[in-house]
Amino acid sequence: MLRSGEGALASNGPPAKGVPAKTVVPEEELDSVEPAPAAAESVAAAMEVDPKIFGGYHALVIGIDNYDHLSNLGSAKRDALSVKAMLETKYGFKVQLLLDATREEILRGLGDMRRVLTEDDNLLIYYAGHGWVDEAENQGYWLPRDAESGSSTYYISNTTVTDKVRSMLAKHVLVVADSCYSGKALRGLKIQRRTPGYYEKMARKKARLIMTSGGVEPVMDAGGVDGHSVFASAFLRTLRENDAMFDASLLFTDVRQRVVSNSDQTPEYAPIHKSGDDGGEFIFLPRGR
Repeated sequence: MLRSGEGALASNGPPAKGVPAKTVVPEEELDSVEPAPAAAESVAAAMEVDPKIFGGYHALVIGIDNYDHLSNLGSAKRDALSVKAMLETKYGFKVQLLLDATREEILRGLGDMRRVLTEDDNLLIYYAGHGWVDEAENQGYWLPRDAESGSSTYYISNTTVTDKVRSMLAKHVLVVADSCYSGKALRGLKIQRRTPGYYEKMARKKARLIMTSGGVEPVMDAGGVDGHSVFASAFLRTLRENDAMFDASLLFTDVRQRVVSNSDQTPEYAPIHKSGDDGGEFIFLPRGR
């Protein structure tokens, strides 16, 4: 029921097996959903902000349930499919989806984002799958489908993710990791008040942010609504219930409260350390209904 935590591979062998998956909505059905009419302009107008300053919205969504050498998970692919649908239909994102991806496929996906995004764009990277923190090295890893217990050859380190994010032209990048994540990638965050002109100011500043479902402790592969992880369930609910412009720090505040109330894990949120963050925020603009 866990997406590995500190020392899970080194001390206790392969990650614990996840809850068996229930029915997953086929990807082709999600792709056929017609987006709601765009209304970012009206949302921005209500906030007296020029909508053109926000740029385009893109996402790389990764979900891994089936592992070649490690125990399988039960909800990561379902979480990824639902996040993809939510971002596309309600928030107008262009989404690249990677299911049961290998190390090479994930790195290629990150490379694709680097090539296509401009300095006016926004990128959300969502990862659901096994993770591991090497306490001795103070280094965290994402574990792709081809990862092996006891060998980091096919792991993707937090440092690698940070390097990829730093090299991107995109104005705002938000990494959302439903897995344990090394605190080494984070630094302190002071959440600011929403004064007049706040969103316009944040939209113009570069942002490199990360939201995690927990720290080095194991995080749950279940526990949420409709077979989702407890974190994914909270993340999706907050995005679904929102109907106004808001930023990732407000998203985190709501998600954290829901997760802490329903599990023993504590989500974290902060700028990514040494990634080029300039104090900006990732801003969500819902489409009209």
